[in-house]
Amino acid sequence: MIQPNDHDKKRLAKAFKAAETAIKENRDFVKEFKEEYYNNLPSSKKAALETRGIVLNNLIESTDKIYEDERYIESAKEYIMYNIINPNIIGGYFDKAEHYPHCVALGGTTGFGASGVVIAPNIVLTAAHIRSFSGEVFVGKDLTRNGVRIRVRSRHEHNSYNPSNKHENDLMVLILESNITDISPCRIAVSSLINRSKIGTVVGFGNTDAGGNFGFGKRRVAHVPIVSTDCSGSNGGLTDTSQYGCHLGREIVAGKPSLGIDACFGDSGGPLYVNENGEVLLAGITSRNTNSALNNCGDGSVYVRVDKYYSWIKSFVASKSVV
Repeated sequence: MIQPNDHDKKRLAKAFKAAETAIKENRDFVKEFKEEYYNNLPSSKKAALETRGIVLNNLIESTDKIYEDERYIESAKEYIMYNIINPNIIGGYFDKAEHYPHCVALGGTTGFGASGVVIAPNIVLTAAHIRSFSGEVFVGKDLTRNGVRIRVRSRHEHNSYNPSNKHENDLMVLILESNITDISPCRIAVSSLINRSKIGTVVGFGNTDAGGNFGFGKRRVAHVPIVSTDCSGSNGGLTDTSQYGCHLGREIVAGKPSLGIDACFGDSGGPLYVNENGEVLLAGITSRNTNSALNNCGDGSVYVRVDKYYSWIKSFVASKSVV
């Protein structure tokens, strides 16, 4: 999970508030936010950006399509108001209070390197592309501390998983050798809730830098604006499929590009949650970054929408409802 440091969080909060008070049109919001954030950077950070050819003018004129998407901006506005009311959640944070215990770490012969979500006492749902990390499950919030480790008995990739077509149908069910007894499985959100959601919560054990190089091992949480709930819209004459690389009707696009808060390597296979009346419900599984991403991590992500695969998932959960 990409996370800003404390100074970045303060700058983000200030930029959020300044942009919110200046909103006239959606494009004005983007411009105001970027200007405010950039102007509050310390000179050392500005110098570092300039060495990469990034100055205020081309930051404002960024070609990242997600910034031009009216749906993203509307969700971002709602997110901003949520953060002003709840300032402690700006950016990713460690799940110290264990609000998301059903998010687990996954490992293989080379160690741990992915995430998943418990949907039944002996079943974890994750992404098909993380198969090399599907030999063992860690139940806990920090791999360096105490937790429960359970071996995987069998793996079941979606029968139509196609890695060569943008990881189409990127889902896998893991059947464990024994039950997880000390946490409740997460239920799948109903379609109507996902359709109307503007904010999602992404959770995982992934890396914390935009390059995806370090920080894996702690369960972290970030709240992200949702751009598209089902990859069926368009922006600037381009379909969601073409500009974000998602699959029509089956995937969600969410994230905060250029804000340093997003899913990253190691979060793959982990959950995207939505909330209804205080209950955390599963909406998606982390798959990959968007077509418009400018960095390995931090520019928005694509999530497999799990309600669209309910029948397939249910076939592994012996006669028990997961909704």
